[in-house]
Amino acid sequence: MRTTRILVVGVGSRLRGDDAAGPLTVDVLRDMLEREGHPPGTEINLIDADVMPENYTKPIQESGADAVFFIDAVDLGLPPGEVRIVPPERIDACLPSTHTLPMSHVMAYIKEAIPRVDLIGVQIRSAGLFEEMSEEVREACSRLAGTIVDGGWRGIPSA
Repeated sequence: MRTTRILVVGVGSRLRGDDAAGPLTVDVLRDMLEREGHPPGTEINLIDADVMPENYTKPIQESGADAVFFIDAVDLGLPPGEVRIVPPERIDACLPSTHTLPMSHVMAYIKEAIPRVDLIGVQIRSAGLFEEMSEEVREACSRLAGTIVDGGWRGIPSA
């Protein structure tokens, strides 16, 4: 049986409240994997890319992953804490403006080497500087980590 290799890349600023959804999800996943190990048939690797995922394009492309999931805070006009796969045509319009290079460009470049590249967005309540993360987003990050570990990522609805 072939192992499915997943790379999860958390994107966002820990200084901006709900914008830290990506890094927090990576933290929760790291804790889960250390406690429970990798799920059978799956290897999950993690990168906390902060606000500059473009700095990680080479290691991501060379990772040998079957799928890359960027986890980032989004504003899709949904209730806070909702999780969606964001279609490529909506990516740049729904992200807070904390990235130096448009996420769509980063993802298109990585897609040249990795078969599946998705943005999994967590709907924010607020992403102001030095704000605390909302409880809805904190809980969503924990649920999302569990969804990734148990393979339920295949059922995340599209925005």
